[in-house]
Amino acid sequence: QPEPALEGHGDRAGARAAPGVGAPARLLRLAIGFAPLLAWGSMPPEGLSPAGWHALLTVVSAALLFATEALPDEVVALGLLAAWVVGGVVPARVALDGFASPAWVLVLAVLAVGVAVGNTGLLYRFALAALGRRPAGFGRRCLTLALVGTAVTPTLPNATSRTALAAPMVREIGEALNHPARSRAATGLALAALLGFGQMAGLFLTGSSVGVLVHGLLPAPVRGQLGFVEWFVVALPLHAVLLVGGLLAIVALYRPRAGETNLADRLALQRAVLGPMRRDERLCLLVLAGLIAGFMTERVHGINGAWLGVAALAVLAAGRALDTTMMRTGVNWPFLLFFGAVASMAGVFASLGVDRWLGARLAAPLDALAGGSLAFCLLLALAGFALSFVVRWQAAAPLLTLVAMPAAASVGVHPFVAALVALVSTQVWFLPYQSTVYLALYHGTGEYWSHAAARAMALLWGGLVLLAVALSVPVWRAMDLVP
Repeated sequence: QPEPALEGHGDRAGARAAPGVGAPARLLRLAIGFAPLLAWGSMPPEGLSPAGWHALLTVVSAALLFATEALPDEVVALGLLAAWVVGGVVPARVALDGFASPAWVLVLAVLAVGVAVGNTGLLYRFALAALGRRPAGFGRRCLTLALVGTAVTPTLPNATSRTALAAPMVREIGEALNHPARSRAATGLALAALLGFGQMAGLFLTGSSVGVLVHGLLPAPVRGQLGFVEWFVVALPLHAVLLVGGLLAIVALYRPRAGETNLADRLALQRAVLGPMRRDERLCLLVLAGLIAGFMTERVHGINGAWLGVAALAVLAAGRALDTTMMRTGVNWPFLLFFGAVASMAGVFASLGVDRWLGARLAAPLDALAGGSLAFCLLLALAGFALSFVVRWQAAAPLLTLVAMPAAASVGVHPFVAALVALVSTQVWFLPYQSTVYLALYHGTGEYWSHAAARAMALLWGGLVLLAVALSVPVWRAMDLVP
């Protein structure tokens, strides 16, 4: 299997080192990124303190540096911390608060658990078992693959790595099912895997490290009420529409024209090659089951998910399914640096009143444009689409969440609804470069399908997101999350 891609670092890594990006272009990107800091000495806007103004300028500068990719994301994030502390914006303990949070420990622990699982053949074994002894038609196969991906999503929280690990499995299953590369059926099967292993990330709190980051940006009282089960319940209507609509679209667009022969023998051969379940697979399966059970019963036992993750690591290490080398080379440490820095933004904004200032400034324009919770959520989704063209998902989702939460408060929308819409709407792939998740699957399968063949589904996905948001608003209203 290929090395797992790093979430948010897989699709444009090549662009940063491309021969066409020379020193002049890099200097221009740096100049654009640091330009907002030229206003450091200017008078702050009315209602905003000098420290709040400086915090806002540094965040805008960081957003531009993320968009232009002048520097690696983790370097920009650490630079943001340095600017806050050295510039006297906030004390170091406030600037570094994101690294001292249970959310940061949870991401580290669950990422490491994912590394252990990824080193086994558990995903492929799950898929073969779900396909059954006598596989049904194309639609049933797509549904099975999407459901397998959805089922493992909460246990492997890096969406890009998850799809990279699933990619070889997708190609092997496709070839076992006699779907030639670049065929309609191959494209449909791959997109079904993308749907389950990638696009269902927002359904679970631990479905992606980006989602855990967004959770960490929510106000403390909201975080205290929003555990694994509560997140799932609120996110379910949105993702149910996406899953059902996505599968129907895939079957309609990519169902093979010709009839197929009995493929039971091919799958039986794959099972024989895989052999009986090994000791490390059994241990990982036991740990995953215990971890999910612990997440779901957190309200009963009162132990934060971060410490359940640490316990899972201890069990895997004791069983020799996880070692120091796997921790050092498999865990996405650059993203953890980014996570800690960006998670501190919410505390910095709250301590300086920037969130209240943004909410007050955005209230009037939103009242004029939106006029209701449905219009607000749809406008927020459209803003996520636009932001995704210039900022990758790992940065776009938290940045949009930070801006959306005070705006949502002005129209009575619950902060988590705004965060959820921001998370899902920035995870699009209208163009391939927008999504590390899509590209991890595409390259991991050895380019098993073409971008041109997937374009229809990519464009349709945007419409599905808007439809899912619109259909979810009445459900959220019944939950008293929107007016």
